[in-house]
Amino acid sequence: MVGLVLLAAVAQTPAPAWSTEPGSLDPGVSHAVIHSKANGVDVGYSLYLPPSYEKSKKRYPLVIFLHGAGGNELSDANGFAGVLEGIVDAKAFPESVILFPNGRMSGYRDHPDQKEFIETYLLDELLPYIEKTYRAGGSRNKRIISGFSMGGAGSCRLAFTHPNLFAGAVAWGGNGGREPGPTFDALKLNADKLRKNNFRLFMGVGEKDEFAQSEAFPGALTTERILFERKVLPGIGHDLGAYYRMTAEDGFRFVAPGIKAD
Repeated sequence: MVGLVLLAAVAQTPAPAWSTEPGSLDPGVSHAVIHSKANGVDVGYSLYLPPSYEKSKKRYPLVIFLHGAGGNELSDANGFAGVLEGIVDAKAFPESVILFPNGRMSGYRDHPDQKEFIETYLLDELLPYIEKTYRAGGSRNKRIISGFSMGGAGSCRLAFTHPNLFAGAVAWGGNGGREPGPTFDALKLNADKLRKNNFRLFMGVGEKDEFAQSEAFPGALTTERILFERKVLPGIGHDLGAYYRMTAEDGFRFVAPGIKAD
């Protein structure tokens, strides 16, 4: 009977929404949808434009922020935009456009068996659309990918799988995993390209954050001679606010040398 109750509860659990109605958005943050041919549905995203965007003609760096499991395109859009504004004010990183995609519960991978293609949507549909519509990104040295938890792990895997797309990555509370797997495989396969591109990776790791613990992954980065910095935070668990306070400026300052600002 217990097993049947659990199965019924799982069956009644709604799938993550493809688009979420926005609540209160901070200045500079907006919400919109784009039709995904790969998924056959409209998918929501949020976008932050810096204060100088409307009066400028320059092309801005593009920062992609990937939310964690259970999140959506609105998850921390206001918070992260404010964090990056502070980093810009500290002269640690240039003014940037920020893209917040909806990754559902995909791990930012394609899942053909579920007819869900988030990686294809993100890189082949949403990213080109944003870069065509707004003066942002457009080349590897104008893109940074970042994220928390599932988004941190997704940032590492996507950056290694597509080594010519991003100048760097900032991963909080999630990275390449504790054991060799797809991210390790992509790292090994594309290490030459990552080194040639001077790719830079920053990892924020809470001492008590079980999702971020890995000795094998930093070892693999060292073996492949990838530029990285790993900051362990004493006493910190799976806490995005703490990661922001204690590592956000350090992380973006570390990846900033890879960005070409106009």
